[in-house]
Amino acid sequence: MMEPNVTYLEINSLDIWEFERDLFFSDNGSIKRVENVESKLIDLIIRCHDRQIKDKNNQKIESITDLKKLDSGDHSSGYYERYVRNWRTGLGDKRERIAISIFQMQDAFYSLYQNIDVELSEETFDYWFTLKLSQFDFGVKHIADFLDYQLKTTFNSDVKKFHEFLDLLLLQYSNDILSDRVREVLGKWKNIEPPNNAVDSSSTPELSEIEREYVGDFRTFVMKKVDSDLRYFKREENETALNAFWNELIHGGFIQKPSIEHLEAIFKPGKIKKENRLIWKRSIKTLSEFVKKIMETNTIVELDGVDHWLVTIDCFVLRNSKEIKFESIYKPQNEASKLKGEIESIVEEFISNLE
Repeated sequence: MMEPNVTYLEINSLDIWEFERDLFFSDNGSIKRVENVESKLIDLIIRCHDRQIKDKNNQKIESITDLKKLDSGDHSSGYYERYVRNWRTGLGDKRERIAISIFQMQDAFYSLYQNIDVELSEETFDYWFTLKLSQFDFGVKHIADFLDYQLKTTFNSDVKKFHEFLDLLLLQYSNDILSDRVREVLGKWKNIEPPNNAVDSSSTPELSEIEREYVGDFRTFVMKKVDSDLRYFKREENETALNAFWNELIHGGFIQKPSIEHLEAIFKPGKIKKENRLIWKRSIKTLSEFVKKIMETNTIVELDGVDHWLVTIDCFVLRNSKEIKFESIYKPQNEASKLKGEIESIVEEFISNLE
């Protein structure tokens, strides 16, 4: 079988599905395991599709075909048509379904080969983390690299939180997914002193009390075009777009009515005075969704590491002048807010109306 990429340290659905599918067809994995992965992956893809979460390449999850196309003969010479026909008439078997790696949702068909980075906010993150960890049975010397990477990037160097996560993971999945030697190396890693840059939350201050510094140079969400032209928002079309954006945020109850210059300032270079920060009236979860959508538009000068959350703290304050704590804005949310769609629509319209 094809060996996994043990130097790829992220939790990614495409990486995991390719490995699990290959594991099954090499007769090293059980039908029960691969069907469970398939089921969980379908659920993940549907959630991302319904919430309009884009993949790693910033692409929406699209269907590969649908019943209308199939019935019209558009795929009459392709294996999708043969597979779907067998599926609909009950002739397709489990191995064929897994080999082709597509599934039906309503009248459309989607590929299981979706390039989705699974984040800590995903409700089944522990399951996907365990599957990735199991790949290191083929390269146990890389387990420490993987765990060090996840501690730093996913758990913000919080050793206690990460150890608690691993303890529960071992209790939940040891017998089903992880080999004895992976568990052994994992146990040894947990007993090693944490790296110097790690946070041991049992003996250090809360994250909000730790001094945080920017990796980059920016204290605002500087737009690329503004960075090269400070009069960008003085152009009539862009000024109109900014005004519409401002009105949508105010009428939607997202920000307290400031001067429009305060909104413009968060997209320009410089540091915003505390008294000029925008007041966000909705939940901190919605602010997190707003910031993530802004970053996804690829119109902002690249920010390093967690800089976008530090920028958020410098640009916004909560209602009643309540300061935003880093761990509150950084902490992943388990579910999308009810306003997520509206927030993303407002941002998308703003960006599309700019020159």
